[in-house]
Amino acid sequence: MKRTLFSVLSLAGLAILAIAFHVPSDGDPLIKKIAKNLEELYLKTPQEKIYIHFDKPYYAAGDDMFFKAYLVNANDNTPSELSRIIYVDILNGEEHVVKQLLLKKDRGEFNGTVKLTDSLAEGTYRLRAYTSWMRNFGEEYFFTKELKVGNARLTNVFTTVDYEYDKATKNDEVMAVIKFVDEKGMPIKSKNVSYDVIMVGRSGTKGKTETSDNGEIRIPVTNSNNANYTHKRIVTTINYDGLPFVKTFYLPYFSSDVDLQFFPEGGYLVETIPNIVAFKAIDVHGKGVDVEGFITDQDNNNVTDFKSRHLGMGKIALIPEPGKKYTAHFKNRGGVEQTVALPVAKAEGIVLNIRNQTKDRLQGMIIASKALQDAKKEVVVVGQAYGTIYYTGNEKLEEKAYQINIPKDRFPTGIAQITVFTLDGTPLVERLVFINKNDELKFNINSSKPVYTSREKVDLNISVKDAEGNPVQGDFSIAVTDDQSVTIDKHDNNILSHLLLTSDLKGTIEKPAYYFDANETNAPQDLDVLMLTQGWRRFEWGDIVAGKAPETSFPIDLGMEVSGKITSLSDKTPIKNGSIAFFSAKNKEIFQTANTDAKGVFTINGIEFPDSTRFILQARNEKGGKGVDIEVNDPFHPAPLNHLVIPENVNNQIANYIKANRKKFDYDNVKYGGSKGVLLSEVVVRSTKIDPNEPSVMKLYSHADAVITADDIAKSSAISSGNLLDAIRGRVAGVQVIGNDILIRGPNTLFGSTSPLVVLDGTETDVGWLSMLNPNDVQSVEFLKGPSAAIYGSRGANGVVAVYTKRGKFLSGAYYKKGMLSFYPVGYHVAKAFYVPKYEQENKPNIPDFRTTIYWNGLVKTNADGHASVSFFTADNATNYTTIIEGVSTKGKVGHGVHSITVVTKNP
Repeated sequence: MKRTLFSVLSLAGLAILAIAFHVPSDGDPLIKKIAKNLEELYLKTPQEKIYIHFDKPYYAAGDDMFFKAYLVNANDNTPSELSRIIYVDILNGEEHVVKQLLLKKDRGEFNGTVKLTDSLAEGTYRLRAYTSWMRNFGEEYFFTKELKVGNARLTNVFTTVDYEYDKATKNDEVMAVIKFVDEKGMPIKSKNVSYDVIMVGRSGTKGKTETSDNGEIRIPVTNSNNANYTHKRIVTTINYDGLPFVKTFYLPYFSSDVDLQFFPEGGYLVETIPNIVAFKAIDVHGKGVDVEGFITDQDNNNVTDFKSRHLGMGKIALIPEPGKKYTAHFKNRGGVEQTVALPVAKAEGIVLNIRNQTKDRLQGMIIASKALQDAKKEVVVVGQAYGTIYYTGNEKLEEKAYQINIPKDRFPTGIAQITVFTLDGTPLVERLVFINKNDELKFNINSSKPVYTSREKVDLNISVKDAEGNPVQGDFSIAVTDDQSVTIDKHDNNILSHLLLTSDLKGTIEKPAYYFDANETNAPQDLDVLMLTQGWRRFEWGDIVAGKAPETSFPIDLGMEVSGKITSLSDKTPIKNGSIAFFSAKNKEIFQTANTDAKGVFTINGIEFPDSTRFILQARNEKGGKGVDIEVNDPFHPAPLNHLVIPENVNNQIANYIKANRKKFDYDNVKYGGSKGVLLSEVVVRSTKIDPNEPSVMKLYSHADAVITADDIAKSSAISSGNLLDAIRGRVAGVQVIGNDILIRGPNTLFGSTSPLVVLDGTETDVGWLSMLNPNDVQSVEFLKGPSAAIYGSRGANGVVAVYTKRGKFLSGAYYKKGMLSFYPVGYHVAKAFYVPKYEQENKPNIPDFRTTIYWNGLVKTNADGHASVSFFTADNATNYTTIIEGVSTKGKVGHGVHSITVVTKNP
């Protein structure tokens, strides 16, 4: 092909000659090999992505959390038909799982509801969602969302915390300044406060102090730079209004140091050639910080200045001189100078520079060093996205610079890789680019009126079109929230930014939706700098060229199953050819049989049942004997340790929402005659001391009024009788065993029942199960009476009996007898319907409407004309509502739409 001579261009002051690349034939050996291996990789190991839309960005104890999960193919965002099940874990600040759900697609299109109990401790929780297949590629592929949960329902005391430290010096000690105020925001003066400073799981300084006239206490803490942030905290107890209130404050690491890194475009610097170098500055917690300074060479000559432009990121142009080293000088947030060395430049190599992105094309250059020109090194350029090659070019490097002119219309919207290879498949340089064709879904949301009054019906008509204006059929979810209590961060992660950007990059991306905001004029340039500083994570080129696919050990979930292992009770050897019977405890609605393999492993599949369904699993050895031990696999992914989620003092951040959330709790307390004082006192004290090492479940309480241990049971007549109730009979004051029932002396419920609430390994059950448990399998029996049982609300009005089994780690509510296991396997989650009041039919003038989420619907589907409609009623506040709709079309186009509604006070 004939070369085309272009005009002389200038880059960083250096005149270079640009010559066009040849377009290779489809039969080019390297390109053919790469294309074939990429295709085989995606066929053998297809990848999935998950995005979850929540009804609001944060929550409070007592809320219902509504959400919808979208499962798509990673290469084109079309709805995935690969996996049928999504696993959802919610972990607390110490990485302990506190809730797990199994979402099944045909049971509500992956919709979910989580009830956050009134006693839930405030803090930063982490929700993660994944399929079994996604576990083959690492947790970094899971969907992860940090959830801030506050709790003002269980306290009359509100707190803020600040920290004082010298930013100009190394801080061995920090002063924590904690302020206590009442519900009206007035300082709580002259009150005793006891505190415990806990450093990385160990109890540190303990002490007592008194609040000042402005409600403050000051506590010195050691500034320990330990990665395990979640265990560093101050636990305070203040006596107020006759009640003790406990508040926990997490301690970050305090340092003004800035971590500044430089990223040469293409991967490395080359001497005597103009290089573009991106940089990123972050603080000790990984958040971007503004930075500016200058760069000097080894002779202390000032070479260039630099200044970040967005979230600590920016770029400079640099022509490294032969043999020279370069250093960046800047001041940290405390005003102290820091220095960092730039990467050392190579004497020979090439530079890949994507210098411009027009509406239709990517324009760039390859600039070669003198040695590569003399060697007439031949290179191949490949542009790929999501496993498909969309551009190729090749050339012998006989000249200094060659122009790359890549049509954007060949690529889909999203991240593309531009890579330069040698003919043997060795990648020389690589550049990520984001190609935004602005072809996301377009939403037109029309409300029936411009302004509404309280408790008035709202009809929303939704129209969805593609970039060409064609109607779109798709699957969507919609949330309407009250702006007075819920603040929506428009730059927080949404379905566009997650599926098109953050799910394919390494590391944390701050404010990802900023890069898709059409009103942010600098967003495209800032997005390009982001591409220079973040790493692609989907595959390594070395594996692709070698035709190496990742190994997979986790299967694709085509349906629900229960699996496990049967071993001999005497010596734990696997039982081969053992028989398994699996059936529901209620009427045997489900009955399946199976046999174990040579390793004693069994699998029950082809089943479907909702969560909280009790099953019996009966096992026998090959000769029909009962002397076997049954192990059931946990279907969920083990929780990792030290994820480095930094817990935040969330009540400071979402104070308006917490106060709005409190109103309904107070109203219900007054209306239904709740014993507010006792409830608050007991629940707050206990909910802050959960034992993280509890083997079976996370308890809702810190200690019981009475406990019968495994040793107590072993010494009782229950061992010989086989009836656990015999271990309880006559051993606990105020607790009577009458036949197979238990009575805890105290007030009866409103319905006159005297039976206590029975909780078996965290699952509520009935008292009849206690007589069926094998006493040898019980770790402890714990009793809660009166105020102690208030954490369970009205359900615990007659007291609580909490039983923990030795086998309850993964089998909630399990009990075991020889050759038989009765338990609650994880079934599919049934999402709760969002309650929508109908004021045109229901006259409730005296009941205030405290909704913060005004409306939620995770099952919005557009018809062939791209239309859908929903209706709901406004609440009582005069405010604005923000409506957010998100979803995916059948063809893989994604969209995020926003609409505002105004509500005014109704005239009397």
